[in-house]
Amino acid sequence: DIPVTADAKANPNYEVTVVAGKLTITPTTTTDKVVVDGGTKVYDGDASTDPTTFKVELPKDIVAPTAGWTKDDFDTSGLNSQNVGSYDVTLSKAGLAKLQAANANTTIDTNNVTAGKFTITPAPIIITGPNV
Repeated sequence: DIPVTADAKANPNYEVTVVAGKLTITPTTTTDKVVVDGGTKVYDGDASTDPTTFKVELPKDIVAPTAGWTKDDFDTSGLNSQNVGSYDVTLSKAGLAKLQAANANTTIDTNNVTAGKFTITPAPIIITGPNV
């Protein structure tokens, strides 16, 4: 809220009654989508090689947090296996709060976030036969 007042002394030719008011600026809502790109890796059975951050595609009027994204900004609870397959990755509550703080004039909520898929692809296998 922004207080709004007038100065009656600045208008000596008029009888001015000053009534204080306030101007409220409300954030705009957006229907644009924030898309998390889950990325891929080749199967290695090792969770330590999973990415800790992911690419986030933002609409043109939404800016990324200036501090960048960290591991805590993503919800990887859907990544519950190291087997070949696709697993959901989205913004966590912390990530959504960080994005909202960077865009104070726009309301962004979970309805604006499209989860990505982190995909583990099969590892290639090489079979070498004996020399005869």
